[in-house]
Amino acid sequence: MHRYSLLVPAGFETGAAASLSGVCDLMSPSNPPTAQQGFGLGVAATVTPMLCATPDPLDEVALSASMVSAATALVCHRADLSDDEVSSAPAVAGLVDPQSWKSAVATWCCHQLDKQPDLNMIGCRVATLRSGAKHHFSSKQLDAAIGSELLSQFPEWHVDLTSPDLLVIAILLNRTLTIGILLPPFQPRSSDVLPLEPRSWITCRDRPHTRPSRAAAMVRLAGLQPGERLLDPCGGIGVLSIEAAIAHEIHACSVDIDPEACHAAYQNSLAAPLLGCVEVQCKDCCSRTSFPVGSFDCAVADLPFGMRHGRLDVAALMQLSLIHIS
Repeated sequence: MHRYSLLVPAGFETGAAASLSGVCDLMSPSNPPTAQQGFGLGVAATVTPMLCATPDPLDEVALSASMVSAATALVCHRADLSDDEVSSAPAVAGLVDPQSWKSAVATWCCHQLDKQPDLNMIGCRVATLRSGAKHHFSSKQLDAAIGSELLSQFPEWHVDLTSPDLLVIAILLNRTLTIGILLPPFQPRSSDVLPLEPRSWITCRDRPHTRPSRAAAMVRLAGLQPGERLLDPCGGIGVLSIEAAIAHEIHACSVDIDPEACHAAYQNSLAAPLLGCVEVQCKDCCSRTSFPVGSFDCAVADLPFGMRHGRLDVAALMQLSLIHIS
């Protein structure tokens, strides 16, 4: 039996499960995480591990479904850990049954289609997302403790922090622990725990942009119908509009005030396998004269974070976006 943990955007678990219902039965945690007083949920709460088990390996289409942020071979999922179980990084790492490491590595090997890895020459890395309740250790300490447990099971392996053959992702959110081994087509990156998502049409990854899986989830939530017109007033490099036009026969309009972002959005739209069409316009969507009243059927936006172009008047943006909608 092959066990998987598919990481999907938090808050969109139902849509993710529905999108893969014909392939596998995904199970999500019964209760969403809650922040304890004095502690934020942090980045670990931006994704939800959806679990499944299948007699045969999942194919790449399922692993790289549009709403999947990362796919892993499940090593361990434990909820409601006690204070003793999270008292230290070695205590958390010791919760994993040795056989679970071997089973997950076997599943990982099944997905190395280009060539079977030499299990005597594996470079590995552990990366942790940790937030929520107070833990008496850092993410780096948990990385080291889990890595030590992994190397005790596979002593011939070595640590490779820059270009690992195998990446272990650990998520510790409050008192819930999920550990998995990253599977292709996802590729690890040294700058982030979560990997790059497989979108060949993204030609300009160095610019900040919405994660494609989150954009796909937002598009699904919009319930678009064929022929409708969608407005993204914070278009950036066009990820949200392109995901919408890939999934639906619609007209999506990506609007941004940054000429470089608009150029990247246009190039991305040319490379994407669109079912509908994408229009890119470089203008200020906060202006009442941006579009005639009623030009669009819906607006979907991932509001920008940061100060690249000064403070954004979110209230004005939402008000004017509503004016543009029929």
